[in-house]
Amino acid sequence: MNTITKLTDGELDNQTKVLVRNERDINTKILHHLKENMRRRLFAKLGFESIFTYCTNSLGYSEGAAYRRIQAARLMHEVPRLEDKIKKGIVSLSAAATIQNFIRNQAKQNKRIYSLDDKKALVERIENKSKREVEGLLAKIDPSSVIKDKERVITSTQTEIRFTADAALLKKLKRIKGLWAHKNSNPNYNELLDMMADYILSKEDPEVRAAKTREKEKVTSPEKPGLEKNKISRYLPQSIKNEVIKRDGWQCGYVDKDTGKRCGSTFGLEFNHKKEFSLGGKSVAENLELLCRCHNQLKAIKTFGENKMRKYIDIMQ
Repeated sequence: MNTITKLTDGELDNQTKVLVRNERDINTKILHHLKENMRRRLFAKLGFESIFTYCTNSLGYSEGAAYRRIQAARLMHEVPRLEDKIKKGIVSLSAAATIQNFIRNQAKQNKRIYSLDDKKALVERIENKSKREVEGLLAKIDPSSVIKDKERVITSTQTEIRFTADAALLKKLKRIKGLWAHKNSNPNYNELLDMMADYILSKEDPEVRAAKTREKEKVTSPEKPGLEKNKISRYLPQSIKNEVIKRDGWQCGYVDKDTGKRCGSTFGLEFNHKKEFSLGGKSVAENLELLCRCHNQLKAIKTFGENKMRKYIDIMQ
């Protein structure tokens, strides 16, 4: 590094430009590797719940850097000409990621599906534009696309959250305020969201439901008439779910056989038959496990084959 100080201004400028070109070339190679990783679902085989978690926890990328590369890899998968534009520096990773996020949100929120030609046209329009300029372009196409949720850490125990509510959501929040006025006559939004969170968790959190079920079973736990104990059925009684939850600790139980790494995700867990129900597996605790959606899909691919499952699973997810 000390030799840098001995370079002439021209040499410093030229060498910097060479390094930048090399960096862009490496970036496109990384995008190809991430794309292939997603195609093989290698991140799942290695015990990660998502390609994003793999990038942050295994590759060491920051959340922002991981997000940009993943979204750019997805866009490059659909629009291969993007690779050359990134290499030449006329489209940045940030711009590519912004476009990909816009396309996906349009499909999800507005049910607008962009054709391949539409995507190619968008890629052409973002050449030599900064992220801010790209956002301005997209705002003209759909003003709602620039609305973003924001989180800002204030203290170790407080985070400021900002989002934009449309008229329909605001109406619903006001309605909830009215329904819960007996609990709090005029709650602020922090108090309202806190009450809503408590209510939803009491209804939806399996751990909370399991605790309630255990309390009920202390009083009485008669067997339901008409249900044969070992009858093959998809129906999962809450008592069996509770047993699996307690055993697996409400975490994804997938383990990479080579490294011993357990996924451990608690997001979007699903009850999975170890021996598939369609192959004669019973709905009993011994044949059930908790898997996150990613590893449930991976198991389905291994069991039923990639060709059959690809029509149900997006390889770039």
